[in-house]
Amino acid sequence: GQHKAGLVATHIDSWENGSQNWTTKMREEFQQRRGYDLFPFLPVMTGRVVGSPEISERFLWDLRQTVSEMVIENYADRMHRLANAAGMRFTVEAYGGPCDAIAYGGRSDEPMGEFWTPNGAAIETCRGMASAGHIYGKRIIGAEAFTSADRERWLEHPAILKSHGDRAFCEGINRFVFHRYAMQRWTDGRVPGMTMGPWGQHYERTQTWWDWTPEWHAYLARCQYLLRQGLFVADICRVQPEAPPQGFGYYDRQGYDWDECGTEAVVTRMSVKDGRVVLPDGMSYRVLVLPWSQTMTPGLLRKVKELVESGATVLGPRPSASPSLSGYPQCDEQVKQLAAELWGDTDGDKRIEHRLGAGRVLWSNAPEKLLAESGVPADFTAGQPLRVIHRSTAGA
Repeated sequence: GQHKAGLVATHIDSWENGSQNWTTKMREEFQQRRGYDLFPFLPVMTGRVVGSPEISERFLWDLRQTVSEMVIENYADRMHRLANAAGMRFTVEAYGGPCDAIAYGGRSDEPMGEFWTPNGAAIETCRGMASAGHIYGKRIIGAEAFTSADRERWLEHPAILKSHGDRAFCEGINRFVFHRYAMQRWTDGRVPGMTMGPWGQHYERTQTWWDWTPEWHAYLARCQYLLRQGLFVADICRVQPEAPPQGFGYYDRQGYDWDECGTEAVVTRMSVKDGRVVLPDGMSYRVLVLPWSQTMTPGLLRKVKELVESGATVLGPRPSASPSLSGYPQCDEQVKQLAAELWGDTDGDKRIEHRLGAGRVLWSNAPEKLLAESGVPADFTAGQPLRVIHRSTAGA
């Protein structure tokens, strides 16, 4: 519907309410998604072993995967549709819940991280939500900005805050949502006025430095505008381990930048063009790095094989089994067969590279080394430990 009132977005904050593992249709949902009945395995949910420890662990993997999918589809995706139907954007801090964070963030119009002062806590959520935005084609990536606790007590000011904001920009954030502006209902000079318990920066018109903020706000607005132009530049895309519910990794930038993504995005959104792994919204990467894991689902491995045959360069170890009980034990045979086609007959130390179709697989966990040896210059280097972000537009 056409939206006429003052609200422009609805927001779900970070997940702070534990987990759930049951719903009325759980048995049917599980059967439909995993291909077998969970009923015989219910004792595993009470800490007992059914069949064997390995069988029970695989069932628990399937249970966590099912919960993750159901939260993403029935909660996040549903909320997205409801918000849009009411003429509003849906923004979400998509982490800390019982579901894969990047796929959850992908169900919003604006994924959002957070960062705290004075110690920069939770900045990794900004990086993770930026990845969700890049991977799922979301142009604006927000942050709950300058959150603080009772240590703040009117002692912080923009000269302290600026470096925290600059770091968030370099992690990929391009919209600040200040935490917080408390309503100040009096106009008769009662200061400092209303507060919000210990949480949040005291960021409102009763601050002693409020009249000095216009230049600072103009600077933030200009940064946000520039950081919304074009596309983020990264050479490396790191696939997360298949270990629901999957949070974020955080990797040092050693001359080359990265995004991370989950299985869903690899399977549903990736293809290859001119040797690069590409997404439908224009993002592309030189190399795809697989998780350093002995297990992988046959579905992900099949898609990796497709990408390699089409010309992708993939780095990672050779998996030997599926983490799931779906199709067990045949699923392990499928993984072994696909792995043999992808990695060749090497056991990991005899041969470093195997070519297949137009692409290649390397048994390596060092994408930066590979890029340098392939003649790709570092995206950015400096004699100082500078923070940086690189975007490109059609003209620049």
